[in-house]
Amino acid sequence: MHSEEVHLGDDRKDLIVGIEDRMSLKEYIIYGFQQVLVESSALTFPVATGLGLGLPKETIAYMVQAYLIGAGLVTITQSSRLLKLPCVQGPAAVFISVMITVGNTLGVAAAWTGMIIGAILSTLLSWPLGWWGKLRPIIAAPPVYGPLVTLIGLSLTGIVIGLIIGKPGTPNFGSGYNFFLAAVTFLIATVLTIYFKRGILRFGAILIAVGVGTIFAAVSGNVNFDSVGKAAWFGMPQLLPFGWEINTAAIVIVFVGYLIAIVESIGNYVLLGEVMGGQKMDEERINRGILGESVGSIVAGLIGGAGTTSYAQNIGAISITGIGSRHVITASGIIVLILGFIPKVGATVASIPPAVLGGIYILTWGMLIMQGIRVLGRMKLSNLNMIIAGTTFMTGMGAYFIPPQFLATLPPVGKAILSTGLIVGTIVGMTLFIVFKMILRVEEEGKSASTDNEAC
Repeated sequence: MHSEEVHLGDDRKDLIVGIEDRMSLKEYIIYGFQQVLVESSALTFPVATGLGLGLPKETIAYMVQAYLIGAGLVTITQSSRLLKLPCVQGPAAVFISVMITVGNTLGVAAAWTGMIIGAILSTLLSWPLGWWGKLRPIIAAPPVYGPLVTLIGLSLTGIVIGLIIGKPGTPNFGSGYNFFLAAVTFLIATVLTIYFKRGILRFGAILIAVGVGTIFAAVSGNVNFDSVGKAAWFGMPQLLPFGWEINTAAIVIVFVGYLIAIVESIGNYVLLGEVMGGQKMDEERINRGILGESVGSIVAGLIGGAGTTSYAQNIGAISITGIGSRHVITASGIIVLILGFIPKVGATVASIPPAVLGGIYILTWGMLIMQGIRVLGRMKLSNLNMIIAGTTFMTGMGAYFIPPQFLATLPPVGKAILSTGLIVGTIVGMTLFIVFKMILRVEEEGKSASTDNEAC
């Protein structure tokens, strides 16, 4: 069978500083901090998740700490010991939608217990079973991967709208000021991203925009930083802060979330290792990488953090700067880990106005949607590929329109699964691919997307 896989890079880009090259301590700090600026998800994702779950501000501030600690630990371990690639790790976007759905449906304790058990299952499939490397042809197939990435972005649309409009009963609910604040933040990040190709203004565009938006809101009297002053300068994480509650539906849904995060990671491993670094990404190395993410996700889940994935944004920064040393990424992981032990950082992030985050997410999650469309644009346009991709997309989106009256008639497991379009799409897409491509081995002729574009 002809193998189709996701390759997110076009041509090989030679690195100025190679993956194994060492640099000075000063350069480690400068370039490591630069990578921290590029990817701020460990700061903003817990806020979006906490707001979606209706958690108090103090809890959200703690979640920021837990997410930072988890991201830092996994980044350090991956870059220095297991994967040995310059991969920045952090909370996966898929877990925002998954944890909000599971938490609101089955309870926050069940959601985080599912996070921990799902990570344990993922660990076992990495080692000793070694399945993830063998599943690369399935989970990295464009007709499966493309629609799923697109669905991740689309599933988060409702969260963005909720952040901008506000929560019913709050002073600024539905206020035009919220839309203005979101627009200002969005425009600042967009302008910096478009007009600056490198440097602090380019790599720190998101954090700069969030900072300016927050300052603007503070000047107009719409931000309260009292919690920052009360927060300590040092704090240790808590064990099982959300409790422990085993729920089969929660475990199944969160595990599928891990599957999607692993798809993203494997695609990034291949891009960074083979396309950019010229290093072989065999099954054993992929399994080591997923093992590192999975064990790190267990630790993160135990302290209230989230499952991790590798970030394509940071790979983009590497391609622009040419600085591909994995030791630089280790330095960035150390910086993130240190920030995780400073409660004032979490309290500051938790004080960011939701509308500011909404404006940023329009940009970042919109780009995530386009990443999925980009993968589909490179897919071989055979009838079978288009059927798998189209069906995955339709069933995934269709789940969000299932009438609540029908969901109410289902058992808890069925209700939780069908409430998450991303999970439905994953199950349908992988099943179709396995049946038609791997079991029946259907072969079809089809034009590549580039051929069609050239014909146009």
